[in-house]
Amino acid sequence: MKKVAVLLSAVALFACSPSSAAERKKLEKTAQGQTEAVKLLQKNAEQGDADAQGRLGFMYLTGKDVPIDDAKAFQWLQKAAIHGNAYAQYNLGSFYASGKGGPKGKAKAIEWFQKASAQGIIQAHYILKAKDFELLQNAALQGNTIAQFNLGLTYAKGEDVPKDEAKALECFQKAAAGGNAVAQLHLGVMYANGKGVPKDIAKVVELWQKAGAQGLAQAQYNLGAMYANGEGVPKDIAKVVELWQKAAAQGFAEAQYNLGAMYTNGDDVPTDYVRAYAWINLAAIQQHRLAMENLGALGNQMTVEQKRQALKLSAELFAKIPKKQ
Repeated sequence: MKKVAVLLSAVALFACSPSSAAERKKLEKTAQGQTEAVKLLQKNAEQGDADAQGRLGFMYLTGKDVPIDDAKAFQWLQKAAIHGNAYAQYNLGSFYASGKGGPKGKAKAIEWFQKASAQGIIQAHYILKAKDFELLQNAALQGNTIAQFNLGLTYAKGEDVPKDEAKALECFQKAAAGGNAVAQLHLGVMYANGKGVPKDIAKVVELWQKAGAQGLAQAQYNLGAMYANGEGVPKDIAKVVELWQKAAAQGFAEAQYNLGAMYTNGDDVPTDYVRAYAWINLAAIQQHRLAMENLGALGNQMTVEQKRQALKLSAELFAKIPKKQ
């Protein structure tokens, strides 16, 4: 996952005045250039560019090239955080934790720190680890579904607390009932495997349908596999293609490969080497083992024109995949 680097070092401020007209002119030119850069950043931020929003928020936070303005910093960081900018999520969590620039709320702080930590922001991870267990419990009690799910994982793994599968299940169920798609997926896996709960395929289908309807790619893929196997639902190849295409379009490699395999072999769909190669190529780019092993053999069965069309389609599909922050 590619992250945008944000400079966190302090800005050095010098009190001395420029000693010559040439130096003053140079500084004026630099200041003018900085002003133009800020205007461009502001324009991009207003057009919905999450990276620009995050950078602008950080500038208002630190006073880099603009006056310090906590309200504006909070405004832009919040927009960027909602769009998935990991550093903005971390800084927004800090805002909520301190009350600076926005409404104070421990539950919201936990939520944004967790989102930042999930994207690899190590500072957020350590903050969450340092927070006492009571804070996580309080956030869960306030209805924060992310906190409920993570509290369930804490009980399930016995991290910092005695292992308690009953409490873990209770937390997962609350998070799933509250609409948390990851919790719905996780709980579905538990019912599918009969782990901690009686095996219940109907419940699996219900939970994965809810998670898939929210756009969770793995749930869409798993549900597609159930329709492919006729497990818990009638076999329905049209639903398989629909669900796997949704998951594949989000960059889920397993769906991309299996969709490509269907078009390669003509499994209940017309054989289409161009479409097959396009999807398997995308999976191979993500180091999917079977995709990398079979892509060459598929290419050998294609004409030069088919391969050209496949690579063009693959590039078009890749361009549509949502980019992670």
